[in-house]
Amino acid sequence: MDFKDIILQLAERVGKFKDSLSTLLFLFIFVFISSAQDYIKPVNGDGFYTNITDASGDLIIYKQGSTLFSIAKEDVILVEFIEKGLIYYNKQYINELDVTDITGYIFSKGNCVYVPYFGNKIVKRRGAYNLRNILKEDGFWKVVDCPEEAHFIIEFVLNESVRPNTAHILIKERDGKVIFKSKSVNATSPSPYRAGNKAATGLYENYLKKLYSYNKKSFERNKNLYGEWYK
Repeated sequence: MDFKDIILQLAERVGKFKDSLSTLLFLFIFVFISSAQDYIKPVNGDGFYTNITDASGDLIIYKQGSTLFSIAKEDVILVEFIEKGLIYYNKQYINELDVTDITGYIFSKGNCVYVPYFGNKIVKRRGAYNLRNILKEDGFWKVVDCPEEAHFIIEFVLNESVRPNTAHILIKERDGKVIFKSKSVNATSPSPYRAGNKAATGLYENYLKKLYSYNKKSFERNKNLYGEWYK
């Protein structure tokens, strides 16, 4: 389903406004903005989501609402572009984590996790973005901005080779080695945003939360209950 299909579907639900050009324009803008969110981590201050319009020169130009802003690349640690992924501008400011410094076991409360959300599919981006926010609100693990700051990585994986589409999570070590692959959940909906949100919530509720009480004893007893373990 492309943007045109989404817009027409939404417009039909608007009822008496379905033939209104302004309504269609609003829906198009809503869809575009919702799907196009890059992430900027400045040297000073908190990271933020925005729409980057140009990053070819010494400045990063971005748009918040209808207003353009700029920030010098020398003042930016990294950017996670929605399709290109992570680009580092000042890696010296990253607080690289010593992965040998793990409290208890890798899934212990307070350990750090990175959830990449870039990709060329809306469902994938939306699912990973929602999963990242769910984990931030949950607070069991600390969600960080790049692999170097994490104890482990959680990747939201969309599978479009099956019908209905499904999604699962991969938990990886920093070197890319897979620790755990969850079972799949449904990732199909008329709206790609709803599909991503629903899949992320299902993966969190059915699999990730189970890891909060993970230990060696429960691993031996239930290691195949929620997915495949690789170590």
